Amino acid sequence: MQARNPANIKIIDVSHHNGVIDWKKVAADGVKGVFIKATEGVGYTDPKFKANVQGAIAAGLKVGFYHYCRPETGNTSVKEAESFLAAVAGLAATLPYVLDVEGEASKVEINKLIDWCYSWLETVEKRSGHRVMVYTRASFAKTNLGAKLAKWPLWVAHYGVNQPMANPTWQRWSVFQYTSTGKVNGITGDVDMNEMDLGYWMELTGNAQNNPKPVDKPVNKQADEKTNEALKVLQSEQVIQSPTYWVENAFEGGTVRGDYAALLIQNMAKKLTTGTVPETPKPEQPKPKPEPEKPVKQPKTWAEIEKLTQAASVHVDVGGGGTGILLKGGLLLTAKHVSKGRESIRFKTNSRHWYTAVLVSEHLGVGKDAVDLALYRVENAPANLPYLPVNTEPLITGQKLLTVQAEYTEWITRSGQLCQISTVKEPWEFDCSIPAQHGNSGGAAVNEYGEVLGVIVNLASVGIQRGSVRESVPGCEAVNLMHPAVVEWLKKYM
Repeated sequence: MQARNPANIKIIDVSHHNGVIDWKKVAADGVKGVFIKATEGVGYTDPKFKANVQGAIAAGLKVGFYHYCRPETGNTSVKEAESFLAAVAGLAATLPYVLDVEGEASKVEINKLIDWCYSWLETVEKRSGHRVMVYTRASFAKTNLGAKLAKWPLWVAHYGVNQPMANPTWQRWSVFQYTSTGKVNGITGDVDMNEMDLGYWMELTGNAQNNPKPVDKPVNKQADEKTNEALKVLQSEQVIQSPTYWVENAFEGGTVRGDYAALLIQNMAKKLTTGTVPETPKPEQPKPKPEPEKPVKQPKTWAEIEKLTQAASVHVDVGGGGTGILLKGGLLLTAKHVSKGRESIRFKTNSRHWYTAVLVSEHLGVGKDAVDLALYRVENAPANLPYLPVNTEPLITGQKLLTVQAEYTEWITRSGQLCQISTVKEPWEFDCSIPAQHGNSGGAAVNEYGEVLGVIVNLASVGIQRGSVRESVPGCEAVNLMHPAVVEWLKKYM
């Protein structure tokens, strides 16, 4: 998935939850378009739908309408499509009609959910002749939606990141909802903020006839082989999104229509201005002076380390709960099985303050095997939020480690030593003799310098050497933050 781009178009989405909106102020604040909630399930129309449509259009904004689906209730896709089409009948929209699929829809078996969404999109597209698209959260797209839906554009939500999480169905997004706590003049309180890909915006607004022909009518336009090859190159360079769209709409008598030629020039200019420029050879510079040697790290007292670790360890309030560790930059690291793939989580600090964190990334794993790590970013993180640094030195067998289990009401300290750095089966993990409990999951294994070496993910019996005798003791397994696959993952976000 591509990252955000300053050239993209500022878009918001609203419902009755946003109250009475001063649309003239919204337009004056740089907003160019708005997706407005129309319907939900069967028979429910947002009470401010038509007022929002009329106000937005009067202020000069481009509008699109969305439907929040409820397949988990047993509604058929056709009934929900008909309910939506009845609500939007007679209203002009430049932006697409949108199927909003998220939340409780995950209760539907995946293949049935994909078929349900496909049917709704097909029904609405064919009966209206209007563009349609899919809205969902990044993690939902990754785990609940499939390739059958790839023919329609994606509007993806992933908060607190510059680039949304990848998924196997869509390579690019057309609209990116990057926060739910945006501020816009004319709207009291928070509002969802989005940006629309500039190329997609131009396809929608570049000419008066911005809707595609109804999909059930045959399209007879064809381009010659050289034109098709050229369009494929433009698509690969991200200058256009759809060669088919250009063939169907832009070509008349073998030449490109004037308005589309202007659009193509704009897109090419954007591509060229954001591309890389070859570096000019620089004259040979004098050799730099050798850097001074780094000061040798000094270990802290274990009493100090315990205090620091308790301050930076948090209780993750998901399911049965677990622990997480705060890192520099308002980041929260925990185990995937603790956060359970949630887009956002609530957590409690040792100082008894509650915060919300949004998902940045889950580790994709090594080969076919999972690496049990999830990284979140704290919303509105205070400047004085405590954190621990991440270790950068190789691990040493036998070194003492400390961890803190963050329960809802108490923070429990446990200690042990590193027993085995890796195994053939799971080279990204190490064993230690910390007698962890289930609540330690997601917590940090901390060294004598107060640095995070790993994240505890599993209880285990481990071997420890006592003199000449090796015995098995209660311990745990932790993800090694120094493993190359983990280091590269963390570097992207820290």
